Amino acid sequence: MTKRNDALLLLWKERGPTSQSILGDFKKSLGLPGNPREGIGHTGTLDPFAEGLLLVGLGEGTKLLSPLMGLSKTYEAQLQFGASTETLDDTSEITSWPVEPPENFEAFLPDFLKKKIGSFEQVPPQFSAVKVDGKRAYEFAREGKEVELKARQATLESARHLSLEKIGPHWLWSFECTVSSGTYIRALARDWSLEIFSKPSILKGLKRTAIGPFNLGSSPLGDIKFLQKEELTAFFDFLTLPDSLLQPFIQNGLRRFERAPSERPVLVLDELGQVWSYLEAKTAKTGRILKSPVIL
Repeated sequence: MTKRNDALLLLWKERGPTSQSILGDFKKSLGLPGNPREGIGHTGTLDPFAEGLLLVGLGEGTKLLSPLMGLSKTYEAQLQFGASTETLDDTSEITSWPVEPPENFEAFLPDFLKKKIGSFEQVPPQFSAVKVDGKRAYEFAREGKEVELKARQATLESARHLSLEKIGPHWLWSFECTVSSGTYIRALARDWSLEIFSKPSILKGLKRTAIGPFNLGSSPLGDIKFLQKEELTAFFDFLTLPDSLLQPFIQNGLRRFERAPSERPVLVLDELGQVWSYLEAKTAKTGRILKSPVIL
């Protein structure tokens, strides 16, 4: 792996660790000094039991993350009917219940998914990072307290049935879905099972395979992929400056930068394709000069 101190990249999180610990371990593996949680950030947390992609900014690359916040996420999920837990996943004590599936269950599920496409309101799980009176909901849950969580708007953009398997007294349903940012797949599993069986089920497995248009492509799962300029054209405009103009720009800052505002954020590059500045959308003089270049 090529070592870079400043970059945008896709990082694969394995099941088990938290997203923050994965970032800290990655930074440490690069031999970068300082607090493991400083100088590195990402656009969307994965639960410890889940695996999949994190969109990561490293070093000065963290300053380029803001236009990439709020992208839709694509998951492969395994919903286990006939089992319930307080965390809505398989990390806490499981209670089993009898499953009496609808007639032609495997034909029923694809049609069920089609009817769920669109916007809806979703109440986050009790074991979630949503704040209530300055405290995380999961902190109350660990104390055995249930708090009232407000429903929030979510969108199921697409979904498709993958497989259905009977395992002992339970049924394991695998499906793929693309959802709006902030959607809890554990809550989908809870609510869909309540609708079908009048009992909540659990997520046995969850894998994030894409963030917006970003995925590993042909790279093996678990690999690291540095993002290229071509992959960012949907989000940024690019301005390449020759060295004779770039150096005065870096030295004098944004105040003397003469350029018409853009409808999209602008990345200012040198002739080698390195990013030296980020300009916010609809302005020519609000943004940041990077302390060191981000390589695309």
